Formats: sequence, structure tokens, C-alpha cells
Amino acid sequence: MPFPDKKRECWAGEVKRIVQGEDFTRLLDLPLWKSHGKKGTTFKYRKVKTGFKLKRDAITWEKEHWEKIFATQVNPEILSTFSNISGQYLKQVKTRSTGINTLRYKQKLIQDIIGFWGKDITLPVETIHIENFLDHLFEMQGGKKANRSLRELSTLFNWMFNRKFIKTNPTTPIEKYSEDPFKKYVPPEKDIIRVIQVANAFEKDIIRTAYHSLARASELRRLKISDCDFTNGKVWFYTRKRQGGSLEGDKIDINKSLKEILNRRCKLVDSEYVFPGPDGTRLKKNSLDKIMPRLCHKINFDSNNKPKPRKEQIKPFGLHSIRHHVAANLFMNYNYSVGEIQKILRHKRASTTDAYLKSIVDMDIERGLDALDDFETDKREPATPEKIVRYPDHEQI
Repeated sequence: MPFPDKKRECWAGEVKRIVQGEDFTRLLDLPLWKSHGKKGTTFKYRKVKTGFKLKRDAITWEKEHWEKIFATQVNPEILSTFSNISGQYLKQVKTRSTGINTLRYKQKLIQDIIGFWGKDITLPVETIHIENFLDHLFEMQGGKKANRSLRELSTLFNWMFNRKFIKTNPTTPIEKYSEDPFKKYVPPEKDIIRVIQVANAFEKDIIRTAYHSLARASELRRLKISDCDFTNGKVWFYTRKRQGGSLEGDKIDINKSLKEILNRRCKLVDSEYVFPGPDGTRLKKNSLDKIMPRLCHKINFDSNNKPKPRKEQIKPFGLHSIRHHVAANLFMNYNYSVGEIQKILRHKRASTTDAYLKSIVDMDIERGLDALDDFETDKREPATPEKIVRYPDHEQI
């Protein structure tokens, strides 16, 4: 039923319906249909369109919308191939997904597996067909790539299973592939300072905020003035790295350096965002992603775009590598526990933090058990592990 849109001062049309036991072939091409109650038996549809000047215009739109929906007839035989059913899946991903990169990755994976097969396979897909493709990825790009593709394909076939296109998920019998140990790059303190020295004022504030907050790039783009609570010394960061893709906020304490940066920017900018784009709206992802590569290039190349001597160059790194640096620094040099690092990084699970730390620092105990020899002697010479990084003074950055 139509309802007044008070914010836009107009009428909005709303169509919603819950169906049960209806032939699902009518709903295949409708990404807004969602499972409601018991999966596979009840479905809910809701769509809203606003901007109507008159109530009767909203009513007319609602009527025409329903007529258009239920005039759609789908031939199940046409949709029985892997590519066509996957196309329906991608439509739902496009509607519900929070990022274009998620959709692009899934599209590329579906294209790659069809290209590997050399043909469009009719459902159901055999496990051996999927395993052959994953074995190929493992040989060419390693276990990490194969395992990620396995997870994505499992999600796709679960979607097909829940909508009764297939009776079983063909990826279930496939075991995970072995992965080589991976070490994330941790830039040294001197390289971070060098990047800050060649940055402009806007770029310096972004890099220093990333350093003192360990915020993700997407969180810096979303950061609003209203998220900064200087009275209580807190700042809120919002991320979509959660199951379901919905935004979830976490608050962290503001240290002196971060307070100075955010307080100054909140007074300086004429926008709701702390780091706005040129037009005052949220900074574009592409614009933020170009900052660190440009600064690293500025350090490594002269004005004629010729490489500087190798000893003057730095290994290029991004904003997220600064997050690696600070986490490793706090853990190795300031004796922060895994639980404290978990809170700072805002991970939901301690296992995530543990895996994160193992990928950026050497977690091995270099001294072994030699220290136990002191139990029966008077010789006490405890060794101290070498500090791999040093936390820069806030005056330096």
C-alpha cells in the first residue's frame, strides 16, 4: 500500500507479498524474493519506489509492477545449464552484495570454470568436473587460490541446492588443498616516515590516522565527524567484513596523536566526512587506493621518472601494511597479548588474530629450552628477543 515519504515530501509505492507452495519457476528471475521461514517452502517479496507526487500514481505503479512480475514465465529447460543457473545467482549477488569487487570475483570464477571445461555443462555438475578445475588452479596458482575458489563454488552450489536446482552439493566431497606459509609484508618504521615526508597535508593525515587507529582503508573512507567522540575519547569505525555484509561499528580509544589529527580535521572540513573527496562527498575508493603507490613511486623515481639508486628506494606498500606494522610492533616490542591485539584490530575471533599475527611476525621461540638449564645452576643470563620494529614517536609522524 502507498505511504507518504516525509523526507522527500512525496508518495511511495510499496509491493510486498509472502507466498507458500507456489511454483518457484515464477520466481527464478526475481532477485528480491527471499526465503521466509522454512527454506524452500515460503518466500517473501518486497519492493519500494518513491517520488510519486500523487497517491494514485503510487497505486498505479504497484498494480503495474505486480502484473509485470507475474506475467513472467520461465522455462525450466532453458535454465538447466550451469551458466544460466549461475546467472540467476549473480543477479541476486548484484542485488544484495555490498561491493562491486565481490560480484566481479564471482563472475570471473564462473567464466574461468566454464572456459576450463570448454562447454556449458547441464546440471547436475559432477564432482570430478569441479575437482579437475581446482586441481588445475592448484598446479598453476597454488593452494590459496584453489581453496578460495572451492569456498566460492561451495556457496554457489549451496544456493542451487536450497532452491532445488540440484539434489546434492558436488563440492562437499572435495578436501581442502595444502597452502604454502604466507608472510605479509611489514614495512620498517623508516619507510613509513619517508612516505609521510613526501606526502601532502591531506595524505599525511590519512596515513597518520591509519597508523594511530589501525583502521582499514574502507573504514577511513566511511569515517564521519559524528563518529568522533572527543568528550569520551572514542572514535567509531564501521566495516562490512562481517557475515551478511551489513555495516557494524566498533569503537577505539583515541590517543593524543589521533585526537590532534581528527580534532583538526573536524574543524577544517566542510563535509560530514573526515576525509571527503574534492566535492565533499565520501572519498572514492580508487582515489584512496592510488595514494600509497603514488608516494612510493615518488620516493623510488626521480623527476624524470628514472629509478633512483637501489639503496635509496623502498619496497612499495599500502595502507593495510601499516596496520601490519603497528600490530607486529605492539605484539613484539610492547608485550601486548593476543587478546589485546584482537581488540585493537577489532577481530571477532581470537583465532583470526592468531592467524593474522603468524602471517606478519615470526612466532617461533628462538631460544628453545636452553633457559631451563639455569634451574640447577647459578648462571642466569636470560636472552631478550631482537626487536624487529620500533614504534615511532608521535612527534616523528
